[in-house]
Amino acid sequence: MNCESQFHFKKAGFDLPVKFLFSFLFLSAIFTLTLSSENRAISPNPIPNFELKDQFGSKVSSRDLKGKKAIYAGCYPEDEEVCRKIARKIYWKMQSLVYGKEKEYFFLGYVLLNKSNPLLAESLIPKYKSSGYESVYLDWKGKLEKGAQKGSVHIRAVNTEGGIILEEHWKKADNKDVVDLYKRLQN
Repeated sequence: MNCESQFHFKKAGFDLPVKFLFSFLFLSAIFTLTLSSENRAISPNPIPNFELKDQFGSKVSSRDLKGKKAIYAGCYPEDEEVCRKIARKIYWKMQSLVYGKEKEYFFLGYVLLNKSNPLLAESLIPKYKSSGYESVYLDWKGKLEKGAQKGSVHIRAVNTEGGIILEEHWKKADNKDVVDLYKRLQN
C-alpha cells in the first residue's frame, strides 16, 4: 500500500484522501482571498486631488469624498450625449440600490473641458442649467482626465480610501451593468 492511500479522513461516513482535503482547503483559501480583495485598489495611483464646480456653482472636492464609496463617470464634450445617457442610467439606478444608505455613496458626473474649444465649453453651462439636468461637474483643469478616451464614458468605482477599484470605458449601459458596478462597491 502506498503512503497516499494510508491517510484518509474518516468521520461522519466520509472516506476522503488527505491529498483531496488539502487541495480543497487550498482552493477554498484562494477563493476567499480573491473575494476579500475585490475592494482593494487596482491602480497604484488613487483618484487625484481635485475641486470642481457644477453648472449651478456648487463645489465638490476629493476631500469631500473621503470615507464614501463613489462612482465617477466622465467624458469629453464631444461625447456629451452618450455620457449623459449612461450617467443618468447609473445615477437613477443607484438611487434605488443605495436607498437608506445615501450618505455612504457619491456619484460624480463630469465633463472634461480642459482641451475643448472655450466657446463650446462655455456654451454647455447654460444648456446644463436650463435643461434640468442633475449636477454636472466641470473639469476645466483636466484633474480627472487620466485614462479618459474619446468616444466613451470613463467609469471609475472608488473605495472609501480613494483607491480606484474598477476602471472601464462604456459606450452603453443597462440595469445589469449598473447592478454589477454597485456590487463591486459592496465588496
